[in-house]
Amino acid sequence: MNKPQESEELRLLRMIDGKVDSLDKKIDHIEGRAIRLGATAGAAAGGVTGGIVAIGVFLAKFKLGV
Repeated sequence: MNKPQESEELRLLRMIDGKVDSLDKKIDHIEGRAIRLGATAGAAAGGVTGGIVAIGVFLAKFKLGV
């Protein structure tokens, strides 16, 4: 049996499909990194904020003589 020739349009569509799949994988990877970095930044900001609040409470107690 002879395999029918694939049209130029179909060949180009298959090529585009492969590139879209590759881009999807890259986007998923970037999204994962962004989530991890965002969580790290949030944790660091929370820690700094907690420290500032603790110092403020300590200074208020010190000033009031408690």
